Amino acid sequence: MLRQAAFTLIEVLAALLLAAILAGAAIPAWQGFLVRQNDKRLQSQVVRLLEFSREAARLASVDVFFSLDRETISVADSKTLMRREVIHLNGGRLFVRSYPKYRDVIRFTSSGADNAMLVYCHKAMDDPVWAVALSQVGLLSMILPDSHGNRYDSRKRE
Repeated sequence: MLRQAAFTLIEVLAALLLAAILAGAAIPAWQGFLVRQNDKRLQSQVVRLLEFSREAARLASVDVFFSLDRETISVADSKTLMRREVIHLNGGRLFVRSYPKYRDVIRFTSSGADNAMLVYCHKAMDDPVWAVALSQVGLLSMILPDSHGNRYDSRKRE
């Protein structure tokens, strides 16, 4: 009589248990990876729109305004809307502050911009994940955390 090769119930349960343990260890790492990728995507989208605003003001020699309304960034001059993009904050908050006027709109001129800071946090009262600083001459600098959580300016990194 031929005997068929098969797995026993114990072997199948052991394999399922091992797969569950591996999945339990991999899922948090995967979620962290997705959060970091979303942060980078959002940061590059904001920087791209700031650079667009700066160049539009410089080339057209008009004042261009960069504003954030919930999850929409708008770029406009005094007469027309130049660009509007929806950003996905994934439950986070993006704060915009322009100085010295303390307003939520950043003004770009042909010769520069308002001093401004854009800060992104995962939750409203959380530590900042990244920030973009804008100087009066229109230079952008990133403020990023390193692997230990210390924040550094991307232009002053050694």
